[in-house]
Amino acid sequence: MIIITSGAYLNPEFTSLFGELPPTFLPVGNRRLFHWQLESFGNTDEKIVITLPNDFEIPAADKFFFEQRGVQILFMPSDLTLGASIVYTINVSLSFSEPVKILHGDTLFGSLKDIELDTVLTGETSDHYMWARCSFTETGQISLVEGLTQEPKYRKVLCGYFSFKSGAALSQCITHQKFDFISGIEYYSQKYSLVAKETNSWFDFGHIQTYYRSKANFTTERAFNELRPTPLAIEKSSLDCKKISAEADWFESIPSQILPYTPQFLGREIQPGGTTSYRLQYLYLSTLSELAVFGELPAKSWEPIFAAIADFVDETQNFKPPEMNPVVRSGDYLRKTLERLEMFAEETGLSLTEPVKFNGKSFPSLSAIAERVALLIPDASDEDMCLIHGDLCYSNILFDSRSFQIKVIDPRGLNFAGQPSIYGDSRYDLAKLNHSVVGRYDEIVAGRFDFTRNGILNFDLNLPEKASRQQIEDRFLGTQFGGRSANSLAIKAITITLFLSMLPLHRDNEGRQLAFLANAVRLFGNM
Repeated sequence: MIIITSGAYLNPEFTSLFGELPPTFLPVGNRRLFHWQLESFGNTDEKIVITLPNDFEIPAADKFFFEQRGVQILFMPSDLTLGASIVYTINVSLSFSEPVKILHGDTLFGSLKDIELDTVLTGETSDHYMWARCSFTETGQISLVEGLTQEPKYRKVLCGYFSFKSGAALSQCITHQKFDFISGIEYYSQKYSLVAKETNSWFDFGHIQTYYRSKANFTTERAFNELRPTPLAIEKSSLDCKKISAEADWFESIPSQILPYTPQFLGREIQPGGTTSYRLQYLYLSTLSELAVFGELPAKSWEPIFAAIADFVDETQNFKPPEMNPVVRSGDYLRKTLERLEMFAEETGLSLTEPVKFNGKSFPSLSAIAERVALLIPDASDEDMCLIHGDLCYSNILFDSRSFQIKVIDPRGLNFAGQPSIYGDSRYDLAKLNHSVVGRYDEIVAGRFDFTRNGILNFDLNLPEKASRQQIEDRFLGTQFGGRSANSLAIKAITITLFLSMLPLHRDNEGRQLAFLANAVRLFGNM
């Protein structure tokens, strides 16, 4: 049996960032941590049990995942000690005569497939946390000391994975030591000779500092980009030199008043083979996508987030383009959308002129929807044209919960004509934000949707609901960004064109691509 121990909520520092979450539910690389933890065990027939606090409500998408993978969930009082929770799990699961493997819910390893039984993993650390120090007695027995000690810079500690040949023996040893887990392991070692094996593939997610350091190893870049993080910087590179150069141009060209809203730009270079790259200061912060998709923040916690975004958008309004800069016309949105739809139709064979059916209701064709919403988008006014980010969605916004400030990354840097520019239609930025909040873009990218294809152009799409969902949307729609509201018809219309325009860009994942199509129809139906 494999036990992933996650029966208590994370500490208050995490709660202020993500809401109340058990450690194994933390966001890592656009997935929950438990996805990576299960992968570390490989294809196994062993029973897998994840312990959770008894008052934690599992989101529907995660519940479905557990059912598909055959993962058993065991709820327990969150005030149980670790030792007591493990004994309880062994007893409830009746796993007395079989081996037991334990992985702490805030810990990840590269691979656990070939670790022998009666083994504990250790790692070297210089962090000053309450990890159990591991050493050996003169007779070769494991000696464990829990708590902080005066050690050299690096000390060897237990790092969160343990395997035992007998569940009954482990339960007896922990019980004998009054349910103290570390003392129970040490007692087990005295009786059954545990082996300590050192590992170099240990990632700890249990503390804010170690969480962000560990998370840097898991990136979510698309196929045409590559991200290389270091402790000080993150390098973004691509063979699409025009795209990367435009992003670098944006960072180099923005006025000083915008710099507080961005990471520090650390330069660019053209590498051998034609790859272009640039570097930014690496910030130990979470994206709004992670908070929205995987967090459990109450609606009121989103008010300062939207206010911080509004501060940025308000500041961009102060910088107007030169007179020769092209103005965005209503036809520009329609032209781009129809061009992308033609690409999509050519690649998939789907008709742009046949009616679409969504969740049992009939709708116009895709081209007709594009043409109808374009009529709701007036030409950009002088007030609309200003400095913009160009891709102001949740995944490109980092939030600092200590200072209540945002940092934006991955700007577009190109105008509608495909020319490098820091200027554009500010309504486009607000629509990009709207396509995350109301359009639910990030949840679809993360695969958290229920999609059924009933016919060639007949789709059902259901997105996960949270108790706070509508309240968060109401707070967003009630916020003014540069004097505008996302509740206007023009912003709603641009949002729909965004989902239609992105269809050929997601050809690598047909399910997600069709979910975007269905979602565009959903938004059209809600106008």
